[in-house]
This record gives sequence, structure tokens and C-alpha cells, in this order.
Amino acid sequence: MFNNVMFLLFICSLSLASCATIAYVDVDSKHDCDFDPNTSYERLPPPPFVEEFVSSTGKIVFIGAEHGEEPKNTGTFNFIRNAFAKDRIRISIVEGLEHFRGISPKTYLQEYREGHYRLEEPVFLTQVSVQNGADFVGGEISDKELVKLMARIGFSQKDVAGCYILRTFENRMDSTINALIHDDRFPYSKEFLSEEEFRDWFMNITGRELPVERDPTLSRPFQGRKDRLQTLVNEITWARDRYLANVIRESFQTWGNAVVVYGAGHYLAQKCFIQKWWKD
Repeated sequence: MFNNVMFLLFICSLSLASCATIAYVDVDSKHDCDFDPNTSYERLPPPPFVEEFVSSTGKIVFIGAEHGEEPKNTGTFNFIRNAFAKDRIRISIVEGLEHFRGISPKTYLQEYREGHYRLEEPVFLTQVSVQNGADFVGGEISDKELVKLMARIGFSQKDVAGCYILRTFENRMDSTINALIHDDRFPYSKEFLSEEEFRDWFMNITGRELPVERDPTLSRPFQGRKDRLQTLVNEITWARDRYLANVIRESFQTWGNAVVVYGAGHYLAQKCFIQKWWKD
């Protein structure tokens, strides 16, 4: 995947960072910090919240988001508005958007207009960025690269797909498993042919039946369970956090002032990474 390979993303735009290039280090690199995801999540502040990391060359604003639309998610939306009102933000980093899609991909907002996404905080962040003349990039490792990483530790593409479906189902009250596995816009939706097949997968990876009531903790990392699903969720989260740390670092070094809007559960890892590479 990324071993000994440098990926260059080059897109020209009319912004101040036009024709910028970003190089990313190996996603497998181990960051030397004292963050232990198995014991640190109890220290998370309740979302939404904001923390600023300031150096002599600029600022990184991390917004620990709640997920959702306004008015339920007004707190996160207001933190985004305030970040751009307070500082000259040059680049924003968007959760859920794969980084390989480049700098300020016009297709992302077009897909929102076509109904692929809701007006939740990732789309809102890109809208505010465009309105304020800032670029935006995705902070996510690609699905294809993530599948390759998980295969190294014994998980299949079907396992990754099941994890995505479970996370969406458990966190969106208007979703159904049957609808998700037949949604062509959903990553690897074709891995499951029926809801019964999905429930069989859940039984195999956890050793128990899928609960009747939705349980968001099933798809959350570091909940202390010992089943293979918990291991998979932990590994996916850690891979995403390592990748995001590289995106933040290279974006800040390229553009300067940056705003990062991600779920609150990613905050402690990113705080550790930022403080480590700024100290170095």
C-alpha cells in the first residue's frame, strides 16, 4: 500500500494554496507518544468542543464534533462558523471524505446536491470553507487501502463492509440493514446479498445474535469487549487516526492555519500526534 511509496496529489485551484502538492508518509508508521487508546477515552470532554493548537507558524483548530444536522447539531455548526470568523483559515480537513479525491473536489458538493449526503457537519464545513476562500481536503484513508491494511491482520473485505454497515445502522435511526446492503452508494454494499447474510456475519464475528435494539457501542472503539468485531473496530479506528495525523501535519505545513472537524473520539489521538511532531 504505502510502504516506501510517496503519493503526490496535485490539483490547481484559484485559492491561495493553488497548485499545492502534498506528500504523505507511510500510514503504517508508528507515532511515538504516550496515548493509550484502551485507557484514555474516559478523559474525553463531552462533544461538541474546540481546542486550538498554536505554534509560531500558525494554528490548528480541532473541533470535536457531534454528528448530525441542525438544529440538533447547532453546537458543532457554530464552532465551525466561529473558527472562520476568528481566523484566516487556509485549509479544512473533512471527516468521511477520502483524501485521494484531492484538493477541494467539486464533485463532493455536487454529490451532496444529488442527495448522496445529508447537510451534516462535513458538508457544512466544505460549504463554509468555499464561502471563505479556503481549500478543503478529506482526512480519510481510502476504502481500498483500509481493506488491504485489515487483510494483514486476518480480516476480509466483507468484515470491513459489515463494520461500516453496522456503524451506519446503529447511529442513524431512519436506516435499515436491508436498505444499506442494497445501496449502491455505500462502500462494498454488494458484499452482503441479504439481511440474513449480514446477521450470520455478525454471529460469526461476535459469537452472538445481532441485538433487537440498536446499540451504538457495538461499532465504537475500545469498549472492552473481547470479540473479533471489537478488535476490527479498534484497528480501523487506529488506522484512520494514524492516517488523519499525517493529513493534518502535511496540510498545516503546506497551507498554514487549519481547521479539523472530526468526531470527538478522534481528539485524544490527534492531540498526542500534534504535540509530538511540534515538539520534534
